[in-house]
Amino acid sequence: MALLSGELVEWLCREARAAAPREVCGVLAAGEAGEILHFQMPNLAAGGSSEYEMDPGALAKLLRQMERRGRRLVAFYHSHPGGSAQPSRRDREGLLSLDGTIAWPEVRQIIVAIGSDGACEVVLFSGEGDWRALERVCFPP
Repeated sequence: MALLSGELVEWLCREARAAAPREVCGVLAAGEAGEILHFQMPNLAAGGSSEYEMDPGALAKLLRQMERRGRRLVAFYHSHPGGSAQPSRRDREGLLSLDGTIAWPEVRQIIVAIGSDGACEVVLFSGEGDWRALERVCFPP
């Protein structure tokens, strides 16, 4: 089953457009019945139009709640307003733990690119550090 359903892509595009010119970021989880749940997280980055930083306290709290409720972390997402759906150097480095290994290799990464015309491209990447594109969906403005 593809992770990027039409409903999820539409939601991601709507959230990214609403947050522009700042980047939006968040978490996707699988519920007990396999449904995909989305949680937008605060972006603490000072340069929020070209980077994101999830609030670590809010993320830790969400992950604890997910574990208690039997939800599984599936993906992290963030947007690139006015940019491409290709990962930046900061995106690549953000996956690394302090020891240089991939922090969550089983967790996918999603980039939501919003073009200057409002068109939206959503790309699902492998979480294994190679940033291999697994799915790509374009959504009209």
